Amino acid sequence: IPFKVDPPGKALAAEFCAPFYLYQFQLYMVWFWFSYLVVAAALSLVVVLAGVTNVSITRSNQRAIARLTGIATECDVLCANAWRTVDASNLVPGDVVRLKGNGWVLPADLLLLSGSAIVNESSLTGEAMPVRKAKAPVGEHAAYDQQRHARHTLFSGTTVLQITGEKAKPRVRSVAREQIGSEAEAEAEAEAEAPTAIVVGTGISTGKGGLIASILYPVRMVFKYDEELPIVLLILITYAAVCFLLTIRLIASNKSTTDFFTMFAYGAFTISQVLNPLLPVALV
Repeated sequence: IPFKVDPPGKALAAEFCAPFYLYQFQLYMVWFWFSYLVVAAALSLVVVLAGVTNVSITRSNQRAIARLTGIATECDVLCANAWRTVDASNLVPGDVVRLKGNGWVLPADLLLLSGSAIVNESSLTGEAMPVRKAKAPVGEHAAYDQQRHARHTLFSGTTVLQITGEKAKPRVRSVAREQIGSEAEAEAEAEAEAPTAIVVGTGISTGKGGLIASILYPVRMVFKYDEELPIVLLILITYAAVCFLLTIRLIASNKSTTDFFTMFAYGAFTISQVLNPLLPVALV
């Protein structure tokens, strides 16, 4: 699953170029212009620290997601009746792979065809106890369903703790082997074949991919508070606009020599009293 962590410069630009940050910095410049130095400096520092903290938390979360998606491994794939070692990123649904034990992290969703396996699914489900997976009945992979075949499915991102293969078929021993009586060959005949599985999902189509997608693109939950907040902001913006126009009109009606920039600064200062620059912090 391709995922990259935003560079610091890009993350800072995306954070501080948001409309409300620009609004805040513009008002604080007006406060500095009115020699409102101490308060303006303190509030500017609060905004900057809050923005940097948000960027730091966001990039930390992105690094955690990158660690989940950036697992690189190799696996044995059956190709032309021979096992070949390929990079896991090249797997496609329908490939038959040979399982490994001893902490192998699964690169895709697999349906067990032979043997059995014990896996640790705590990274997906939070379940601390190992789960045993059995091979699927013959022909079940043709009509695969994740929920129906959950006890036969090895999910991407989980760890294989132990595998149990099926006994290999007896082989005819040659005369030379009978004469040598090699104990190693006798053990090789009795050893079990490694379990095999077929790839049923890769990338974002896996259970792990669905979990990461829900993290990156969560379903928005709308509360009553969120529904009413835009109405409150609209009322405040309308009230601030009226105050801004009244301020400009009152200054202009005095027939003073005040230039337009000064009148605009007074109007902006009035707006800052209605729509406080720290309003997002207060709402949180």
